[in-house]
Amino acid sequence: MGDRGTWAQQVRRILVVSGHELTRLLLSQALIEGGIAPEAIDASDGSEVLERRFSDPSPDLLILDTGLPGQDPVGLVRAIRTREVEHGLRPVPIASVTETLADEFRLQLIEAGTDLVLAEPISRLDVVAAARSLVTCVPRPLRRVLVVDDQERNVRMARLILEKAAPGIRTEGLTDPRAGLARCQAEPHIDLLIINGYMPGLEGCELIGELRAIEAREGSAPMAIIIESGASDCLDRALEAGADLACGLPWDSVELVVAVRALFPGAAMQLPFRREQHPGGPRTRS
Repeated sequence: MGDRGTWAQQVRRILVVSGHELTRLLLSQALIEGGIAPEAIDASDGSEVLERRFSDPSPDLLILDTGLPGQDPVGLVRAIRTREVEHGLRPVPIASVTETLADEFRLQLIEAGTDLVLAEPISRLDVVAAARSLVTCVPRPLRRVLVVDDQERNVRMARLILEKAAPGIRTEGLTDPRAGLARCQAEPHIDLLIINGYMPGLEGCELIGELRAIEAREGSAPMAIIIESGASDCLDRALEAGADLACGLPWDSVELVVAVRALFPGAAMQLPFRREQHPGGPRTRS
């Protein structure tokens, strides 16, 4: 969200933290191609990570590879948040990159203070979209959500996940993408659109492109958009078209709730704590 075309101009510092040289290179290159020159930090020394986080100017974003040799990434995030409170500092947005898809580990990261969890393998567009969303988003209420998916089961699942996480929000579901585009045009107060990437008649990428063109033409504020698909090429095309974040299918309730919380930091949303307590299958994004 925010000014999608000039978001990089708002950035002073982004820290990329990893104990693996190749990962630091890949994450850094993705940001460089997105117009940002990040600072890459070898995470073999946790004290250096803390020192760089609290040096001036304060970073706009910290991207943390959780595969830290000999270190606890959850403990590192918790240490950063604790020191921010002690010094009265504004929390830096943190995106954690992980190969571990287990709910327990991801929830530990979120509870420690991570804002967004990215599952590997991730593309350049995943990194840039996450950085843009975390840097530019501002707290605003989440009241209305529209889910557009040609599969009725996916619509019901997404609505159930969100309504359990935030009982006060109003959700609506449609299975016709053209009807979804018309609803977005007719209802300017929809805060979040969640759409499937592959739908007959109008693919998610095309719908996003049309919606972003309408917003630009009318000068209206960009609607937050989350794209969902099981195919990485579709997710990448959707991010290029203007989606804010991408989620894989079948639905993973932790991933979806965390993504929404990242776009709406002021929204009161309960995280699911155990898989048997919530619907959704394992993330299958490749």
